Amino acid sequence: MFGVISLLALLGLGTDLRKGVYLLAFSMAVGLAACVIGITALVKARRTGTYRPRGAIGGIVLGALATLISVPILVTYLAFPTQVDDYVNCLSQAQNSSQQQACMTRFYRSIHLGTSALGASSLAGTSSPGQDTAER
Repeated sequence: MFGVISLLALLGLGTDLRKGVYLLAFSMAVGLAACVIGITALVKARRTGTYRPRGAIGGIVLGALATLISVPILVTYLAFPTQVDDYVNCLSQAQNSSQQQACMTRFYRSIHLGTSALGASSLAGTSSPGQDTAER
C-alpha cells in the first residue's frame, strides 16, 4: 500500500517545483518505508516459517521504484534549482518537439556551465567564474 501511495505522490508533480520538492521528499520517505516494512515482513515470515506475507514483494518493488525515481529528481532540483525552474518554464512554453529539444539542450548546457564554473572557482581560489585565464 505504501509503495502505491509513493508512486501516486509522484503523479502530483507539476510545473510548480517548489511544492514538488515536498512531494518528492514525501514519495522518497514513503517509498523507503514501504521497502523497510516489506523486508521486515519477509524476514519475520521466513523466521517463523509461515507463508510469504501478501503484498510484501509488491510493496518492496513499488517502494524501491518510487525511491529510485524521486531521489535523482530531488537531488537535481536541490543542486540546480534555478536551472530546473528555467527548464520547466521553457518546456511549458514550448509548442513543438524542436522547441522542447532546444529547452533540453539549454538545460544541459546551463548545468554543465554551472558545474564547470563551480570546479573552476574552487581550483582558482578567489577568481570569479567569468574571469578568463588570460586576464589572470
